[in-house]
Amino acid sequence: MNIGIIGCGFIGSTIAEAADSMPEIEVVKFTDIDTSRPMAMAQKHKKGISHTMNDMEGFLRDLDLVVECASPVAVKECGVQVLSSGIDLMVLSVAALTDDELWQDMRKAAKSNKANIFIPSGGVVGTDGLGSAVEAQMDHVTLTTTKHPKSFLGVKYVHDQGIDLMNLKEPVVIFEGQAKEAAVLFPKNLNVSTTVSVAGIGTERTKVKLIADPAITVNRHELKFQGRFGECTCVVSNSPSMTNPKTSYLAALSAIATLRKIVDCTWIG
Repeated sequence: MNIGIIGCGFIGSTIAEAADSMPEIEVVKFTDIDTSRPMAMAQKHKKGISHTMNDMEGFLRDLDLVVECASPVAVKECGVQVLSSGIDLMVLSVAALTDDELWQDMRKAAKSNKANIFIPSGGVVGTDGLGSAVEAQMDHVTLTTTKHPKSFLGVKYVHDQGIDLMNLKEPVVIFEGQAKEAAVLFPKNLNVSTTVSVAGIGTERTKVKLIADPAITVNRHELKFQGRFGECTCVVSNSPSMTNPKTSYLAALSAIATLRKIVDCTWIG
């Protein structure tokens, strides 16, 4: 099996390290908008080959799976092309899928070309149960995310609200509304809200609350859903990744777990 990784940051590097230990994977191609990163990754990993973003045809050649862990922009620019080439796609920048037209185009391309779209659970837990529960009547789905204020630095919406993140003394709700809006305003913080929405009742019906808490040392997600099946509450407190406080370590691990399921041809949950 040959895989390609778009995005050579923390998650891409973590996946590549895991791929090195999987005998089923023979080749790992790397590409990134920063041309120095793929070369460094290819030198570091024994199965690695470096490619540039301006040669997507060459990058996709002979691949069985592409893992996107770069940005929503990368999904928009490359998602349909990958699937139209008959290549499976794992999406980590799930916030891109709030674009309904893009999501439908990707699903159409996948079906037409017998390709698969894989969306790991990321930094949240409970999407397996949510995906089952949605087969019957669903009353509501709510995701409450609490992070340290530094995770929201540089977000225009927070700045426009006049919230002084670095001088907070207590938890502050910085957003409450639809998952669709949250994913647009916080694309680097709330991939999980889109994952929950896709697994459940959609971005317009899924509610999201964002809290900045100066005392917290983890990324906390509380998923609640209720319907004909009953009701469920799932809470996870994630350690941030070693190099990017905006990303939970569990998000990288969920991508590795998904990759392992693919190569093992076994899917549970």
